[in-house]
Amino acid sequence: MAVVLRQMIKKNEINTLRKEFVCYQGMILGIALIMNIAALFVLLGKDYSYSNVMRQVVSLNSYYMQLEKTEQAVQSYVANGDKEAEEAMHDQLALLSTQMDRLKTMGVSVDFQRNIADIAGMQEKGMALISEIEEEMSGNQTVFTKKVYGEIQEKYEKISDIYARIDGEFKQLHLQLLSFASGKLDKFVRTGNFYYLVFAGFLSILMIYGIVWGKYLRERIVTPVQILTRAAEQIRDGKLFGQKAVVLKEKTCQEISVLVYVFNMMVEQMKEKFRIMEEDARTKVALREQELENLRITNLLRTSELRALQRQMNPHFLFNTMNMIAKNAYMEGAEKTVDLLQRTAYLLRYSLDYMDKAVTLDQEIEILGDYVYLQEQRFGKRIRFRFELDERFHQTRVPCLILQPLVENSIIHGVGSYVKDGQIVIKTQYLEAQKEGLILISDNGEGIPEKELEALRKKLSSEREKQERVGLANVYQRLTIFFEGAAEFEIESRAGEGTQVLIRIPVES
Repeated sequence: MAVVLRQMIKKNEINTLRKEFVCYQGMILGIALIMNIAALFVLLGKDYSYSNVMRQVVSLNSYYMQLEKTEQAVQSYVANGDKEAEEAMHDQLALLSTQMDRLKTMGVSVDFQRNIADIAGMQEKGMALISEIEEEMSGNQTVFTKKVYGEIQEKYEKISDIYARIDGEFKQLHLQLLSFASGKLDKFVRTGNFYYLVFAGFLSILMIYGIVWGKYLRERIVTPVQILTRAAEQIRDGKLFGQKAVVLKEKTCQEISVLVYVFNMMVEQMKEKFRIMEEDARTKVALREQELENLRITNLLRTSELRALQRQMNPHFLFNTMNMIAKNAYMEGAEKTVDLLQRTAYLLRYSLDYMDKAVTLDQEIEILGDYVYLQEQRFGKRIRFRFELDERFHQTRVPCLILQPLVENSIIHGVGSYVKDGQIVIKTQYLEAQKEGLILISDNGEGIPEKELEALRKKLSSEREKQERVGLANVYQRLTIFFEGAAEFEIESRAGEGTQVLIRIPVES
């Protein structure tokens, strides 16, 4: 299969969807990039033209505003003639010269530049007259004769006349500047319109190419996928064996060819697997009766084994003896002895009545209470027993006498030798999410060394222990048989820290 696929891929290596999509995306991105660059060029050109025109207009207006300030400064100097007025006039004249230099650099038009040159000439004449006024005023600072005053006044009037003529040129210069700006903007508008037409052409090309590409995709991709979909729907409707191999009439791309080939191969594999499953089903039908018979025999063996294990705890003669002793103690007035004997008799009767039956966990805990009472009378304050019960799953059925041997084991091997502060805890807990019940028997006794604990765990499931012991192994084996392996039995212990036995049983809701 892998060889055939490699051959198909090599054969159609040039004709792949990936390459076709890359070419299509490259063309779209290229056209979009060209359009964006052209649009940016038009936008920046318009912005630059508008900004340049506005700077020229501002420069022209600034010059005439400065001209007015200069004229006022000259008038103040002629009227006052003091040093402060002279310095102010020189400052304004310097600013006016700067503004004129800016106007000379404006490349507007030939007429505009000629008019600027004329204005510059008039401005120089005015500055020459101002220099003459300064010389006359500085030479006659003490006494002004009528003749001197008349000459100064005449020159000032010439200066005012020059400034008036310069001011008269403002309107014409302004119109020339606006005409130049209008021409520039019209040129950019025409250029922008040309680019808009180009944009429209590119968009038309994209639309046509998109229509052609859509038709191409429909024929090369969508149609084959629809054929495969109809074939898959027939398989879904149970017509697997009537499904023929999919054959495409039109030449398609590499990916679709591989998909069709794999689909046809998958259909053939499914047919083969169904034929194998039918043969397996016929074989299983032939073996089912034998399996049912084996299951029946296994159940009988489990029942027999459970009964055999429980009969190890069937002390008939002890029960009869206890009843006789209790009657004699009652006749002699020993009430406490009667109570102890009766509780012992309850224990024995419980084992006799339910030795081959299942009981509820609630019954197990109740009879364990009698056993604990007897041990409290025996050990007094040396051992304390504590019950922590979660009664939500106490109606679950369990084998008879699975708790008493565990508590007895904790006494014998755990806290029985303690003089004081011995403790045994009997705890139940329901795990609702896991639908499990936990039973824990723990003590603070001497514990079990690690090696002995490992050996004990191995012995629990051995055949010899199952047949000969009545303690932990007996409880473990009866739980395993009763719950068919679904119960868990764990022992945890550390030397000097105590021992804990955990039973985990399934709880039916």
